[in-house]
Amino acid sequence: MTAAEIFVLIVRWVHGIAAVTWIGGSIFFLLILLPPIDRKILIPEQVRTVINIRFRGLVQVCISILIITGVILAFERLSSRFTDVAYVSILASKSMVTVWMFALAGFVPMRRRAPTVRRKLIASFTLIRWWDKLFGRVNEPNLILFLGLVAFILSNALQTLFERRLTGW
Repeated sequence: MTAAEIFVLIVRWVHGIAAVTWIGGSIFFLLILLPPIDRKILIPEQVRTVINIRFRGLVQVCISILIITGVILAFERLSSRFTDVAYVSILASKSMVTVWMFALAGFVPMRRRAPTVRRKLIASFTLIRWWDKLFGRVNEPNLILFLGLVAFILSNALQTLFERRLTGW
């Protein structure tokens, strides 16, 4: 293995760990921690505040890592002769999904704007409008988790496409 291959392997690993940390943390936060916090069961307000601040800090670190490593990995794959139009299309879709997640998570300085801007961003997705009609409002944490899971599916599709092109299958 060359030094460049080792570097890309480490970048890929760090990228995956950051993604799993954010999405896994979101699942834990939304399904395990948030219900008792919302019902004010056993968790004082000070503990809730500390948890929210620490989780937000973790998310900000994960987003920073994902942006840096994602750019490196995108250039690495886009410079390969095994990358085709389908790969670029899926990569562009994944990039749009992740930028939307970053905006909703507050990494893009949207939080300083009026709340209606965030609502318009959420409502811009056709599936969300459909979901709202059937089941009611979708909130930001649930949407971020949904988009994170979509990004994971797209990542798996990218890996499969690249491996197929690599093996000629």
